[in-house]
Parts: sequence; structure tokens; C-alpha cells
Amino acid sequence: MKRRWLLAGFALVVVCAVAVVVYFSSRTIGQAAPRNGRPLELSDFAAVDTAKDFRIQLEGKFAPVKQELGTPNEVTTLSHGGGGALTVYQAVFPELTIQYAEPDGSILAISVRGKGFRTPRGIEVGSPERAVEQAYGAPTYRFQGNLQYVLAPSEQIDRYQLTFVISGSRVSTIWAFVPVQ
Repeated sequence: MKRRWLLAGFALVVVCAVAVVVYFSSRTIGQAAPRNGRPLELSDFAAVDTAKDFRIQLEGKFAPVKQELGTPNEVTTLSHGGGGALTVYQAVFPELTIQYAEPDGSILAISVRGKGFRTPRGIEVGSPERAVEQAYGAPTYRFQGNLQYVLAPSEQIDRYQLTFVISGSRVSTIWAFVPVQ
């Protein structure tokens, strides 16, 4: 009798474990489920200059950005690694801020604060909140009224983040970020 209860308990644990695995394996972890049927892609983590149609891509290089936009108003060293480690800089332009790493110049973060730049899906500062959800679908996270979309490539732990800061039902800032590897 005791053995039968032990086997029944073990079987229940196995069934529950299989159900959990099936449930989570059927979902795309950390990826928004867009209503428009288009999944979030790495190419979505960019800012496009609306006047010049110039694209600033996460993990792209900073040198072409500086060449296209000119000298930033301010450049600040955020962190300095010794012994060949990356040094992270923040370059402030009138409508956006870019964080990049040297020695390779990889762009780690883009923050759009004003008009003149849009996302590849057409969202810009001043766009209504509903337009964000129409373009990107349901957010991965919703916190303090902001919409955050996270892409976790299946082969990596890194999470690319795209956040739309919402003020008064409109986008006030667009922030794209990739962690330093």
C-alpha cells in the first residue's frame, strides 16, 4: 500500500514536470507576441534618422554615426576597464544619446528623446501608446505605464531590450539596450 502511494506520488510529479516543460517550450522565451504576426528581430533595435533615412543599429559601429551626425554636444566616459577591457562612452546629440564601447566602437545603447528619429517600425517620440502595441504587439513587460520588449536570442543569454517610456499616453523616450558581453 505504501509503495503504491509512493509510485502514485512519483507519477504525479513526473506528469507535472512534463506539463511545465511542454508549456514553456511552446512559448518563445522573452520575446513579444506581436498581434501583427511579425516577431521581434534584432533589426528592430535601432533608431532611424527620419530626414536622412540613416540607421543607427544596436551593436553597429559608432564611427559612421559620428560621421553622419557630426560631433556630439558632449562625450562622457561611463566606465574604464584596465588591461585591455572595454571603455564605455556616452555621446549626447541634440535628439538622442548613444552609449558605445571602445576599442571596437560597438553601440550598446540608444536613447531617443526628441523628434527626428523613429524605430524601424515607425514609432517616434510623440506616437500614441496604442501605435506602439499595434507595431510591436503586446509588451514583454509593462511597468509604471512603460512598454518593454525583450529579445532573447535562443543561442544566447543576452537580452536585447527596447523600452518605450510613456507620458500622457504618448511615447516620450525610446530606449534600446544590449548588455556588455
